[in-house]
Amino acid sequence: MSDQTFSELNEAESAWLASLLDELVAAGIDLSPEDLSQYFDNEWGAWAALAEDARPDPSATITRIGAGVGAVVAERLGFGWGVVTDEYGSDLAIRGEIRELTFFPISSVAKRWMSGDLGWIVPFVNWAITSVEDARSTS
Repeated sequence: MSDQTFSELNEAESAWLASLLDELVAAGIDLSPEDLSQYFDNEWGAWAALAEDARPDPSATITRIGAGVGAVVAERLGFGWGVVTDEYGSDLAIRGEIRELTFFPISSVAKRWMSGDLGWIVPFVNWAITSVEDARSTS
């Protein structure tokens, strides 16, 4: 594992993250694993149904959904958002008191988007929560 630094979000990053969550709420998406999962599946399905050369860049949708997934996990676990930087670059992440349990929700969404993995958000959230609760009970 490479050396990583974790820095708190600055004011601009926090505002940007809040705006992503506001966009979800404005679209009628409840910040729950179930709603986020349905939204992901619907958005991916609509995107995948287009001819490949007609598909728009999904980055904004991926980022918005990732922010929602991260917000759900962070709220349930008392985690905070930050930026993890290592030799490969920087990425938004959520982390609590156990450094090894750092989650990268936007990257997780991007990976599943590219693979067309549907119905994964609820199990992912449950796995993240269980992983942290197990680690907390043994530390």
